[in-house]
Amino acid sequence: MPDTTLLAIALVALAASSVHAAVGFGSGPLLVPMLLLLVDPATAIVAAVAVGMAVNALQLAAESRRPRIATRRLIPVWLAAPPGALAGALAAERLDRSTLSLVVAVVLLLCAAAALATPPALPRSALAAGGALAGFSAALTGVFGPVLGLLLLAAGSRGEALRDGIGASFLVVGACAVAAAFAVGAAWPGPALAAALALPALAGHALGRRAAGRLSPAAQRTGVLTTVAVGSLIAVGGAVA
Repeated sequence: MPDTTLLAIALVALAASSVHAAVGFGSGPLLVPMLLLLVDPATAIVAAVAVGMAVNALQLAAESRRPRIATRRLIPVWLAAPPGALAGALAAERLDRSTLSLVVAVVLLLCAAAALATPPALPRSALAAGGALAGFSAALTGVFGPVLGLLLLAAGSRGEALRDGIGASFLVVGACAVAAAFAVGAAWPGPALAAALALPALAGHALGRRAAGRLSPAAQRTGVLTTVAVGSLIAVGGAVA
């Protein structure tokens, strides 16, 4: 892969990780459409999800505070993620690059609608269905942060508990998606691509965490919508290219 391409990936990864650390969402919408232009779909999904997992792991373990996670309320989401992820990975195997880019664009538009929604409280069965949907979307498109956000809101999480709950759930659902992708034949990104993603993820978290506690809910929502819009444009470009 040319050095200029790796540099472009690194810059997008830095921006995506910074947004993700600030608002709890952003790595997938920016990275997946970009990576689909450059690498095979399975690698793009695995790489983008892995970056999001790295940012969330740093958020939970490296911010000098004790995470607030409503574990009991999230267990139905976590337990339902594996079968959803396996179904998503199997579906992804049947799609070519252009079709998957179009699917990602549609999912991102749905994410924009989700960011504007205020969900009601949901029973455990509905949370489990949402967990299966999150796993499916994670393995199919690499984009599942807004689904987790809606589920956490429906489970009653707010403030730092919302951000931490999304982070913990991202790790669980992301691990399921990566495992499912490997089960159907995906491979780890090569060393050069991994380095172009890992180092910017670390730097992006360091930048984004500074803004996390300062953004108002309105500013966070604007950040999510802007990220989704940019990602959608890149994905549509990849679909028609």
